[in-house]
Amino acid sequence: MKIMKSLLKRILPCSSKLKPRGMYAVKTGDRAGGFIIWIEEHSKGQQQAFLFCPSPMEAVFFTKSEVVALLKSRELDFVEVLPVDVYKVSLASWEFYLRKQETICTPQT
Repeated sequence: MKIMKSLLKRILPCSSKLKPRGMYAVKTGDRAGGFIIWIEEHSKGQQQAFLFCPSPMEAVFFTKSEVVALLKSRELDFVEVLPVDVYKVSLASWEFYLRKQETICTPQT
């Protein structure tokens, strides 16, 4: 029985560490059923950048402690590491939606 538990822990790790190009399923809240993709090249102070998808797509930021808490509580589940070409499209989408949000939030003069 101990061997089986050990094997399952290795196969299904509950890691609180983000994986580069990682996609995570959102399991609770008003965004349940969606996904977030870690955009590891970009950060804003102590916050990590993510792309929420599929719809409405949105550039979002979480602190590292928020992400760790969400992973440990299993509110976010790791799905897969995206292939490089898919990640590049996600990165471009994140940059587009970030610019779009900044345009909406910037006061017009």
